[in-house]
Amino acid sequence: MKKICLIFLVICILACKSNSAQKTETISATHSATHSADDGSSLHSTEQENSQASPHNDNTGSNTSPEKKTGNSAGTGGSGDSNGNSGGDSGTGTNTEIITETQSAVVHSDLVRIKERSDYRTYINGKYSGLTYREAETYLQQKKLSSGTAFSGKAFVVQDTRRNLVSQAKRLDEAVDISYIKKRDGSEVFSIDPGFPLLRSFFDTLALDYETIPIGSWWETASKVSVLPLKESKPIILPVLIRYEYAGLASYLENPVYKVVGKYALRYNGEPEFTAISGTRDIEVYLDRNTKNIVFVREKTLEQFTYKDGKTVKNDGTLLHFYEYRGFDKTLITTTDNSIVGIHMPDTANNGSDGSENQGGGTGGGAHTVDFSNSDTYTVENTDLGLQLRLQNLRFVADQAILLPGEEQKLDEIASILERFSGKMFFVEGHTAATGRPNDEKLLSEQRAQHIVAELVKRNLPAQNFLYSGAGATKPIADNATDSDKAKNRRVEITILD
Repeated sequence: MKKICLIFLVICILACKSNSAQKTETISATHSATHSADDGSSLHSTEQENSQASPHNDNTGSNTSPEKKTGNSAGTGGSGDSNGNSGGDSGTGTNTEIITETQSAVVHSDLVRIKERSDYRTYINGKYSGLTYREAETYLQQKKLSSGTAFSGKAFVVQDTRRNLVSQAKRLDEAVDISYIKKRDGSEVFSIDPGFPLLRSFFDTLALDYETIPIGSWWETASKVSVLPLKESKPIILPVLIRYEYAGLASYLENPVYKVVGKYALRYNGEPEFTAISGTRDIEVYLDRNTKNIVFVREKTLEQFTYKDGKTVKNDGTLLHFYEYRGFDKTLITTTDNSIVGIHMPDTANNGSDGSENQGGGTGGGAHTVDFSNSDTYTVENTDLGLQLRLQNLRFVADQAILLPGEEQKLDEIASILERFSGKMFFVEGHTAATGRPNDEKLLSEQRAQHIVAELVKRNLPAQNFLYSGAGATKPIADNATDSDKAKNRRVEITILD
């Protein structure tokens, strides 16, 4: 009996040693992979994956580290209904601990943010027709070229906002693409021109040495402006000649600025829709004293447009232009299959183009890291406008903008993520599958986007930080031939605008 016990004890000891050896081997392999990446051996693969993830940004630096991820990221979803219901469950998955190798890459952004507000009293055929209030928020990425600087991005246009609604979420009338090159001589060549930004070729003509210019000095320069007589009008690009005068030092948002005043006229230039265009604008320009970048422009305008059918439109009011320049690096943390599982954001409290404080209504926040790795509610993609959260597991009542019971926890999770991006604007866009009813699809997708915004606002996110719109079935990410593909197209996307 004693011999049997001794044999059993020896077997147990050998088994324990074997398990210990296996564990040690696994940990050693993990550390070996990490050390290899730190030495730069995986740099070439990281650069290739990063260039695919963000083709318009310069990516530098890479490293790998083991990341512990809990839960199963794969879930199964239902196909939803035929009229845009997101359908799908969030997935059950196990709580098995998974060691996932991750890598990081620094993505640099040079961003120009322009907010333009026009506030007019409008008269049609001599009779007052009401206030025209338009707001456009433009985000442009800059990229240096041998021939100049390329700008590309998007303008978010709101036509129906009123002053008493500025603290509410804003429904977009349109989101339009912009692309142009500013050549070295200051001229701008647009490949995609939706009429924004409104002021053209202004920057270089005002980059003067104001420390040596006497107050009262004046000069003239040619520029261009984009004008829109009515809400539904197409933009008209007019050449103008501006007479500037240096007005001395001033203060803007408690920062020292140079103040320049000016005046220019609007004149008919052969636009086929009109027989006459006339008017004047008085302009005030504020330039950062360190960078000479324009930070704020105020225009007072009185202008009239005469159409070929005899109709006249007169606008009397103001235009405000706010400019913000931000150069910053953000570090994307991805898995080896290029899925984004985290991001490290820099301290954006002082991230102007020269390190100075943001101008023109910008907000900032301290450096922080946001973890996306433990969620089945959304996937993350890096876009030129910023990170995009794609919500495909939210379930709605069929053909309605009402979430099914039990979905609140998912919105709690989304709200907790968005809270980490204090001061950012959020663009919420709804999408449906194609059902052959485009008007209904667009309306339903917009209503669902609006409902998501309302739910997030209930969770203490600022309403004024949201823009929302519905794209209907116009932006599919999969074919609509199968129920599975239709389910992919039913989604809500939230872009955290850089």
